[in-house]
Amino acid sequence: MKRIYALLILFATVFGFVGCSDDDRCEPAAFVSYSIRGYQEKAVIDARQRTVFLRLPDTVKSGANLCPEFEVTPGTVVTMNLEEQKSGAETLDFGDMQLYTLTSGDGKSDRWHVTVTNNDYTASYGLGNFLTYSCSNNGRGDFYRQQQHTGEHSGENCGPACAVMAALFVDPSYAGTVEEARQERPTNGDGGILWYDNTISGYLYDHGFSCFWRNFGEFDIRTPMEEVLLQLRWGAIAVCCLDIYQVREQVFQDRGYRADKYYHTANSGSGHFIIVKGYRVVSDEVWFEVHDPWGLDMVYADGTPMGANRFYRASEVLESTLAWNRNWVLFVNPWDKQ
Repeated sequence: MKRIYALLILFATVFGFVGCSDDDRCEPAAFVSYSIRGYQEKAVIDARQRTVFLRLPDTVKSGANLCPEFEVTPGTVVTMNLEEQKSGAETLDFGDMQLYTLTSGDGKSDRWHVTVTNNDYTASYGLGNFLTYSCSNNGRGDFYRQQQHTGEHSGENCGPACAVMAALFVDPSYAGTVEEARQERPTNGDGGILWYDNTISGYLYDHGFSCFWRNFGEFDIRTPMEEVLLQLRWGAIAVCCLDIYQVREQVFQDRGYRADKYYHTANSGSGHFIIVKGYRVVSDEVWFEVHDPWGLDMVYADGTPMGANRFYRASEVLESTLAWNRNWVLFVNPWDKQ
């Protein structure tokens, strides 16, 4: 019945049975106010962009079963999926953005995007709306390095770049460069130019940095995901060698997004090193916070490198790493546990 009622309202609006009088000018359809029942916070409404952003306290850990209360301009009909929406009438799940249609008295309709969240960044990054846990291991300074412009083997220098990043994570005064790392170890143990994970650990040992291994094929006390999250909470970072093709690409071309891979990988079997330095749990999904050395000189809207502090889905990173690297993950101890 709700769907039929909403369709009748829209039909009447479009064909003039519900509308503005000849003497009045219809106001544009818009939200005037928007809030969630039980909370004092009011939304920021951008009528030009047709967006509503509502920041709830960080103690609100889920977007489920929240009841929106709103006011709209006179004569506006509010629908969602062709069903009329009334202020305070029912609950919604705000784990994802909600899309409303607002129709004015003269039949003009616009889509409005409503975001309700418990933090200031995960929604705009593309991660989701409700953050339940956050862990970032940033060492004692900015330790991101990209592999571009690092000499003859820049295209293959993800391993040397991650090795130098790991050293800088421990000691921000470390002076070694990616190009110098390549020169120190021009080949791997088999004589090829692609570094292996034991090439990275050898480089770190040579320079006095402590790291350790986990083989999840033999490790059965915890699941691999639980163990990686435990090590990150302990303060370590992980060096992961994976098939980067298995990490999905960003859908929206928005320089504010930090979710998923920001570049295209043409084929499977594209071995690549990244640093995992933290994680977020957002709307029940775990995201790894990564430094990806394939930077390509790309930057976010704020000018910072796009390869730094990126978020890849933890399940994709871990599954690809274990499959590609025979269940091995290399961890690097934080500076206070060296």
